[in-house]
Amino acid sequence: MLELVGQAGGPLADASLWQLEIADTGPLSPTMQRMVLTAPGLEGLRYTPGQDLMLRVPRADGNVTNRRYTIRSFNAALPRLTIDVSLHGAGPGTDWIRSAKVGDRVDAIGPRGKITPRVDADWHLFIGDETGMPGALAMIESLPATATVHALLEVDTPADEQEAESREGQHLHLRW
Repeated sequence: MLELVGQAGGPLADASLWQLEIADTGPLSPTMQRMVLTAPGLEGLRYTPGQDLMLRVPRADGNVTNRRYTIRSFNAALPRLTIDVSLHGAGPGTDWIRSAKVGDRVDAIGPRGKITPRVDADWHLFIGDETGMPGALAMIESLPATATVHALLEVDTPADEQEAESREGQHLHLRW
């Protein structure tokens, strides 16, 4: 997999390998965890809302498991990127996210993905559950103030609902 990163014409041609450090982590809601990551050179990340990172989650046996998480936000000036993760069930990714601490490191490949908003569309529709919420909110927040947006997002409880930071004048119809 790593040999494909940055290879012209390959599936990871536009991706980079990042050695990220956890700058902050904690619960965002009863079933969501927020993780803020940083790295030297991260200000050069070329990111479009809707893209993800593939984290190379370390396992106890010394191997890694790849898990993809949508980038919730990116601030090149700090430089920091945020991922919000749904803590559903148990597994290598969820278990690692729950136990990760500030200062821990993780390798990541990205950004990846081609599902990004078309800002010139007449209207936008987002439908998803809590696992799709970070991507949907990131894309909604990137749309221009003139955008008409309809979003239907399913979460476990009202405590898991998050507000999108819509622009003044944006026609956002968000239903939980």
